[in-house]
Amino acid sequence: MSSASVRFGTKAYVCARYFIRPGKCFKYIDQRGEDVTEHVYEVMALYSYCVLLRDTRNGVRTCPGYNTLSLMLRGSEASE
Repeated sequence: MSSASVRFGTKAYVCARYFIRPGKCFKYIDQRGEDVTEHVYEVMALYSYCVLLRDTRNGVRTCPGYNTLSLMLRGSEASE
């Protein structure tokens, strides 16, 4: 993690860096072997240690930590 994330905290850093707020949607491409699945997630709520996401296609909810969310967003940023 960068010195900014250490200084301000992972949640503050990730939210500021990627403009995360409830209602924001982002695309995530999940690649496992030859299988490629595209997900569009909507941010439902921000908690102290995780963020609640809802898959807009099938409504499945997941709650990754901010470190995992940062990796997801970095991956989607690289593929655009």
